[in-house]
Amino acid sequence: MDGNDRIYAADTGGQVVRMDDISGRRARSLGSTEDSPHLFATPGDVAIDSQNRVYVTDMGNSRVVRVDNISGTGWTSLGSPGIGPRQFGAPWGVAVDPRGHIYVADTHNNRIVRMDDINGGGWITLGTFGSGIRRFSSPTGIALDAQGRIYVADSENNRIVRIDDIAGGAWTTFGGSGGGPGMLHVPWGIAVDARGRIYVADSENDRIVRLDDMSGAGWTALAGTRPGSDQNR
Repeated sequence: MDGNDRIYAADTGGQVVRMDDISGRRARSLGSTEDSPHLFATPGDVAIDSQNRVYVTDMGNSRVVRVDNISGTGWTSLGSPGIGPRQFGAPWGVAVDPRGHIYVADTHNNRIVRMDDINGGGWITLGTFGSGIRRFSSPTGIALDAQGRIYVADSENNRIVRIDDIAGGAWTTFGGSGGGPGMLHVPWGIAVDARGRIYVADSENDRIVRLDDMSGAGWTALAGTRPGSDQNR
């Protein structure tokens, strides 16, 4: 959401949508027409900064895009395919802290990235492929809490991770492959509310999970359905 409580969504079909509310009132989109100069290839996630600027991970183009508004004004992008500085491998999640630092889940490079700004200043990464400490396997979602701690949906490790900072301090994990309470199966998205509660899109279990904290306390799950199914899973 932005400062006016408008909702933004990344439509992986190629556009970013802004709505006034969950009913879809006054929906506007960016990147939806073929003749537009502002096009995305599989946008993955959206974040809003304190100035209401919009950040989009353009997964198919291995870049992050910043625009001033939903009209695409001030279009600025950073990234190209690769593993070096200012390069990404199918970036998915994005978050922005109050100081304007940009955090990206660099999915195919099995790392997360923090930048000072959209120019890539202060580029720093954390992670290599694996399942141990400071290792990820296809991280997708990324979020920040009020204390500035970083949360990552480490999808192929079937867990979520919380760290104090981009150096990986106080590495804490929760999850494990499965469908029961306390278990996750390819968690994809993650968010943290003002009370510190954690929300996880547990994709292969077709549900959304809420936790009070990283201990798993207050586990609550909302089951969904797969297409073609008429029952909650």
